[in-house]
Amino acid sequence: RQTIKLLNHYQIKKPLVSYFQHSKLSKIEYIAEQLRRGKNAALVTDAGTPGISDPGGMLVNKLTGEQANKEKIRIVPIPGPCAAVAALSVSGFPTDKFLFMG
Repeated sequence: RQTIKLLNHYQIKKPLVSYFQHSKLSKIEYIAEQLRRGKNAALVTDAGTPGISDPGGMLVNKLTGEQANKEKIRIVPIPGPCAAVAALSVSGFPTDKFLFMG
């Protein structure tokens, strides 16, 4: 919804797949299959870090699972101001009970 505005501003023409609270279950396998086929993807959120308090966490959890490790699916965070949150966002660990005191 907002990402397309950013991409258009910089004249970046790439296909988008919406992934939100009500569509996430039906899209997880599609996205995983595209990655298995060697496609690249970016998980982008309108605000905050993908996977932290948004549906992206379920996708990351699936992509970091045992099968994903066998298939060599790589997930690389692009860190913001906090390296700990960047690491958590791609770890596959639950993000709903994270406390950082530092």
